[in-house]
Amino acid sequence: MQDATRGKIPRLLDEIDPRERLFLINALYFQGFWQIPFDPEKTSTENFYRADGSTVSCQMMHRQGEFSVAFLDSLLAVDLPYGNGAFSMTIVLPAEGVSLQSVVAQLNEDRLKAWLAALASREIVLGLPRFRFRNQLHLNDPLSHMGMAIAFDPMRADFSPMQQPGPAAGEKLVVTRVLQNTFVQVDEKGTEAAAVTGIGIGVTSVPPQVTANRPFLFLIREHFAGTILFIGKVEEPVWEK
Repeated sequence: MQDATRGKIPRLLDEIDPRERLFLINALYFQGFWQIPFDPEKTSTENFYRADGSTVSCQMMHRQGEFSVAFLDSLLAVDLPYGNGAFSMTIVLPAEGVSLQSVVAQLNEDRLKAWLAALASREIVLGLPRFRFRNQLHLNDPLSHMGMAIAFDPMRADFSPMQQPGPAAGEKLVVTRVLQNTFVQVDEKGTEAAAVTGIGIGVTSVPPQVTANRPFLFLIREHFAGTILFIGKVEEPVWEK
């Protein structure tokens, strides 16, 4: 686990229940450098506005240039490419007066495709906070709601095809827990990951100012197959050690 995630997730399990017989673990590691990095000299301490209206200081990165941007009724989307453009991070910023929760609630495949199709190149001044966080999610309930309830039910689960003949062949297997650990870091150079907006538009000669200084959604996606590698929300841009 430590090697597969370059040390970002040193371990998944703190303890093992004596009744647990096997584990299926996969690891996904991504490191991408912005196609055009942010200048650290332009990073400044600014306010980030939480959903409850309170503020917290953050390190806000700034860059002016051409971005793929979509100005929609309920949100604004900005796409930041990595390297040769095969991967990118898409920032989804709820419009003023629209909560991040309502944007997440309406997120589905069709809406996401519509948001991405609306992206068009234009010059803006982008403000994006640095953040780094770790998280562990227990996925039993979400997976049950998505149709995997039988796998967690001792009375209905049937994993007998996985069992080899032997002393333990008569034991009935059931999925006890599904855990996901994630690590995401975004800074001036790019993004490292394992496993709302204040929009000021001045006169026409000045590029629009887009600042992600309130909760937003982000997606790390691969362009050729359209695969989303990571999706998450930033409700407070913490920088965890």
